[in-house]
Amino acid sequence: MNKIYDKLFFVLALLLLLGSLAFYLAYSRSVSAVSTPELTVVDHSYAPIQVAAVSAAAVNWLQPEKQSTGWIYDVFTPPKIYLDESGRFVNKGWEVLAEESFGVYLAALERQPYRIQLEGYIEEDITDASKSLLLLFNEESQRSVRARVGDINPAIGFEVLDFKIDRLRDANGNPYRKVYAVILDQHSGQQVILKNDERLYQAGVTIKIRSEEDASLQLTVNQVGDRFETSVGKYVVEAISIEELSITIKKMATANRAAEIQQFFVSTPIDPASNSENTSSKAN
Repeated sequence: MNKIYDKLFFVLALLLLLGSLAFYLAYSRSVSAVSTPELTVVDHSYAPIQVAAVSAAAVNWLQPEKQSTGWIYDVFTPPKIYLDESGRFVNKGWEVLAEESFGVYLAALERQPYRIQLEGYIEEDITDASKSLLLLFNEESQRSVRARVGDINPAIGFEVLDFKIDRLRDANGNPYRKVYAVILDQHSGQQVILKNDERLYQAGVTIKIRSEEDASLQLTVNQVGDRFETSVGKYVVEAISIEELSITIKKMATANRAAEIQQFFVSTPIDPASNSENTSSKAN
């Protein structure tokens, strides 16, 4: 019985397939029978239109009139408004001044060495530093001098009062020495301490100033308050620092410029006996 049903289903499926195929062939023939219409090109070009020529009209622009405030505004120029020193609106901006150099610089800083220097020593008794032979130098005659504690040198004018060697240790335990001699300067009557590792200078300083515009110009100042003048301005010494080896100079104000202050440095002090000069560098 089941086999009969299977055969019936097969026959029905075959008939459906054949019917679908017949419908497709009939539809294809009807579509191919319809003719494609021809396209017609239509000319849509525009015809030129004559336009009458227009001549430029003569216009006489009036000059801008001064306002009640004294300002003049042009038609096509927006007003330029600024603030003056008092905070008021003005129509004239700040005058831009040309950049101008300070005009001078520090050429040298000279310190006069004390007339006697301690160059070294010869230690004869490690337990008694006062027995050492001192090696001194006379700056005035540029000659070496030897002396001991208690010696008096009337030609140079000094007496050796004491000589000490302090044996110390730094924070890391490394040994070092502090060596110094005490002399009596018979010229001044004062006691002076000389150190073998430090050059001693007299009080005061001589400072040489040169001009940036005139290479031949050289000025000398010695203390705060000294004034000098060059072709570009007037100056005054504001401060001198021996520790920093520096000088502060103020350029005085003029009708067109405010006062200006600059600090100058030299790397090392210069002895007058030396012919060389150290060029300074300006502070930032």
